[in-house]
Amino acid sequence: MRKKSATPYHQGHDLISIRRFLGIVISFAAFLVIAIGYVYSDNHYADELILKHKISNPDEAFHFVINQKLQAPLGSPVHPGQSFRSLMSAGKNWLWCDEGAIAIAVLSQRLGYETRLVDLLHKQTRKSHHTIVEVKVNNHWRAYDFTGRRLVAEPRLSVDYPCVPRYRVYPEAKHLLLLNNSFLRSASYAWQSMR
Repeated sequence: MRKKSATPYHQGHDLISIRRFLGIVISFAAFLVIAIGYVYSDNHYADELILKHKISNPDEAFHFVINQKLQAPLGSPVHPGQSFRSLMSAGKNWLWCDEGAIAIAVLSQRLGYETRLVDLLHKQTRKSHHTIVEVKVNNHWRAYDFTGRRLVAEPRLSVDYPCVPRYRVYPEAKHLLLLNNSFLRSASYAWQSMR
C-alpha cells in the first residue's frame, strides 16, 4: 500500500508548527540573555555594593569609592569604556578622575539621584584636563572630586587653571542599556576595541 503524499493543508500546518517552535526557542533565548545579562550587569553589581556596604546617599557613595580606589598614577594605561564592575573590581586599586566620577555617579543614580559629569575645559585650549561628578541633592547640585578626594563648592575649584565647565548627563539612555545588561556591555566594549 502506498503512503499518501502530504496535502498542501498538512504542509502548511507543519510550517506553522515549525514557526511556533522557532518563536518559542527564540523567545526563551532572548529571555535568558535579558535575565542573565541583568544578573551580571553593572547596575545589579552596584545594587549589591549598596546593600552590602549600607550606602544610602551620595556622600556615602563618594566616601565608599575614595576608600576603595586611589587616583591613577601618571603613565597608567587608559582603557575607555570599562564597566562599573571592572572599575570597582578588587584587582584594580586605582581609577582616573573620570572613572572615579562615573563610579560615584552609578552608585548615586542607583540610589535615585540625578547625576551629571563635569569636564573642566581649559579656558584657552578648550581641552578637558579633569572630570568631576555632580549629584542633585535637595534640588541643588553637589560637586564631588574623586582625584581631590573632596566635596567642592563649585566645579572650577577642583583645578588650578582657568576653566569652563562642560556638563554631560550621566547616565544617558545608551548608558542605561549598557548598565543593565552585561552582554550588551561586553559587545559594546569589544566593538570599541576593534575601532
